[in-house]
Amino acid sequence: MKILMVIPRYVEQAGAFYHLPLGLGYVAAIAEQEGHEIQAINLNTLGPNYLDALQLKLFNYKPDLCSTGGLSAFVAKVQEILGICKDVCPDTTTIIGGGMLSGDPEPAMRMTGADIGVIGEGEDSFGEFLRVFSGSGDLAMVDGLIFRNGRGELIRNKPRSAIMALDDLPWPSYDLMGFGDVIDTQSSLDTYFYQGQPNSNPRSIDMITSRSCPFSCTFCFHPAGKVYRERDLEKFFQEVSFYKEKYAINMVQIVDELFSLRRDRLHEFCERMEPLGLQWLVQLHVNSCDRETLKKMERSGCSFISYGVESMDPSVLVSMKKKAKVERVDSALRLTAEEKIGIQANLIFGDTVETLETANNSLKWWAKNTDLGVYLSALQVYPGSPDYIEAVRDGLITDRDHFVNELPVSVNISQMNETNRTFLTILLSTYGLGILDIAQDSTHRISDKQFENRKTAYDIDFTCPTCQTENHFKSAVIDTEGSPSLRVACRHCRTRPYIPNPLKNRSAYRIRNLEIARLEEAHKLLAANDHDAAYTILESMTQLEGSSDRKAKAFALLGTIEAARRNFMPAALRWADAVRLAPFDPDNHVGFARVLSVFKIFGGAILHYKQALRLSPDHAEAAAELRKIERNYSTAEKEVFVISLSNDLPPQRKSREKKNTRIKHADKLKLAGGRFDTEPEFAHLEPVA
Repeated sequence: MKILMVIPRYVEQAGAFYHLPLGLGYVAAIAEQEGHEIQAINLNTLGPNYLDALQLKLFNYKPDLCSTGGLSAFVAKVQEILGICKDVCPDTTTIIGGGMLSGDPEPAMRMTGADIGVIGEGEDSFGEFLRVFSGSGDLAMVDGLIFRNGRGELIRNKPRSAIMALDDLPWPSYDLMGFGDVIDTQSSLDTYFYQGQPNSNPRSIDMITSRSCPFSCTFCFHPAGKVYRERDLEKFFQEVSFYKEKYAINMVQIVDELFSLRRDRLHEFCERMEPLGLQWLVQLHVNSCDRETLKKMERSGCSFISYGVESMDPSVLVSMKKKAKVERVDSALRLTAEEKIGIQANLIFGDTVETLETANNSLKWWAKNTDLGVYLSALQVYPGSPDYIEAVRDGLITDRDHFVNELPVSVNISQMNETNRTFLTILLSTYGLGILDIAQDSTHRISDKQFENRKTAYDIDFTCPTCQTENHFKSAVIDTEGSPSLRVACRHCRTRPYIPNPLKNRSAYRIRNLEIARLEEAHKLLAANDHDAAYTILESMTQLEGSSDRKAKAFALLGTIEAARRNFMPAALRWADAVRLAPFDPDNHVGFARVLSVFKIFGGAILHYKQALRLSPDHAEAAAELRKIERNYSTAEKEVFVISLSNDLPPQRKSREKKNTRIKHADKLKLAGGRFDTEPEFAHLEPVA
């Protein structure tokens, strides 16, 4: 049987960095093991006409089966793949898998139009499917499948048991996916992990040592099922050694949902990894962190650890089922930083028990620990997660088809009303993009070494603000033009300060002169006290494309006008935009801090006054206004980072007294177009205790 595997387009421009989908690599290896003819097309390596290339590939190859898949965020990419497939080869059977399907299979099947789906781990189900399908057998006998019967109805078979013997699986088919070409164009700025490679020559591969996760965090969905399994380390290191020989790798990114909880296994891993001289990264639970373990990890090449922090409020951590204490999280992050291992972590806001008070508790901790570089973001509800199940149960998600089709979708599952949650989200974005640990003496120049089919590479130099080490990144490709800042990792202490993005203003080249002319005209009108006319011109500037410093100045002037009119909420929004677009301008921080002070958000104001002084130590207004707050307000008042704007009620939820109440098989869930549909297997998404 002829199989075409299509790797979806993850990037906007060909050559930009992305992670090869490991799941597709595993199922491709199964197809090869079963003796089928399989070819692949990687849409990320093709130019802007990549869909035309896919069309020609389908036309010339005429596969019996077209396979693709991915995570929930890439439903639209899979839709275009399957749509073209059916247009060109209407008789070709389409099959999908991955998190986008496994989270809530029926909506995913309806929205993608796939003929067949593989739920959960794909290897055993896909292998059996190939044997049954090629022999014209009964698909209803294949566990783990969802498919359309002769009448077009979706049939979901019983779930497949977890694959316990992970080492019996064939290794991923990296060559089929074009990994040999991808690794040659990896650049030191592609991910924070690559930044640690001392010679600016990352050659990294993604691997797993386990599947699933032993925890049941409420915001998380486990595409590989709920059973946590570990590989034999002997087999894992045989695979590592093979890749080191074949691809000359010098880095390994362990993409387990969670690396080993067993201390002895983690120590053995370190002992085996150290002689190989490879850098590596893992996701670790804070309860696995102690100084001896961290020392072993750093000595054996671990350069970064990704921690699931999520909240620094005790009640939210309990609600999320994080199985972690605030004190333990704080200790783990500090120990990791002290042992010179880089930290990747997030605080996510919007859990089912989140209030403004709990959010403020997390922000209070964050403000005291900005040197750790923890990101701030709003919680996203993903299909299949316990949060998603409860949101469906409570009527907060009424159209699952639309939800799956339009991800990311903003759903308020918290104890905050929508006005307050929206305001919190704006503050999170502004704090996170504005309060930066800034590298010193950063410079850039076009590099002598360039990569074929990638954007321009630069040599970037900077001095770490933490340890004063001079860092030199060679041939660093910058894929993000619109971002005002770049986060870079010190190769000595592993902290991750920020530098200005050299390409930030490039996105506005086409309209540069128009922006200049409008800004000059607005200044003349303001000087003549014609604020209304100036406002109109400045507002028109904010609608222009790009993200230049001039647009940031327009937002700042609009904020000044709104504040003068005592329209403080519009002023806050304008100054927030200015900070996000131009975080290296101290005046933007001062303007935003002033408006925050009006709302008595003194904790946030202090952050931005201090940021202005870091950028401009002689900024007299920032220093004077900061002293005024520090002298005149209590400690409690100076620890306010968000306030309530509305007394409206939060979303109505069902009682939490029976946290794990099952969704009964007879439940009818309202879907699109007023239909009602009974899906008995929706109960498999039930949260576990």
